[in-house]
Amino acid sequence: KAIEARDILLQEMSQGGTPEIAEDDAVYIIYRYLRAAQEGAARVNLRLLAQVIAGKNFSETLTADKFLYYADIISSLKAEEIKLLGIMVREKETTAYGASKALKKYFSEQKSEEIFQSLLRTGLVTFYQDISVEDETDWKAGQKYDSKLHTDYHLTSLMDDICRFLSFDEALAKEYANEGLDKEAA
Repeated sequence: KAIEARDILLQEMSQGGTPEIAEDDAVYIIYRYLRAAQEGAARVNLRLLAQVIAGKNFSETLTADKFLYYADIISSLKAEEIKLLGIMVREKETTAYGASKALKKYFSEQKSEEIFQSLLRTGLVTFYQDISVEDETDWKAGQKYDSKLHTDYHLTSLMDDICRFLSFDEALAKEYANEGLDKEAA
């Protein structure tokens, strides 16, 4: 797994820019990356972490503190969570409602809900709920009226920050290409 992680990192660094990392921070960053590999992070997770290290999508200096925080989140993502986040980013939609057509292409409504619920632990998504009243008969008189609870999930500013450093679509495309699958299978 360490050799595989090294190869992924070298591939991403060869395609990215030269990252600005302080010498002290570089040790902690590489150590955390290799720890993710040792703990069994999937190839796509390692690729996402390597994109952050390679620095191809940002111009600021990468600090160990920022990388360690992002690494804890990224390395814990499941493949289906990465796919769902990638779809939302690709569709340039910040809400599940806005991306619902694209999500339905890959996930059932129930599966999307389960994945969003799982993603709440990461801080990459949050949710809002509202109640819509479908029948506004005289509720004061005790008549029953129908209402529906609606939940919508939104990408957070943390997700925006992370997306400055990496590309979910690119990582998924590379990994599926390595597995012999086409991108649409994602």
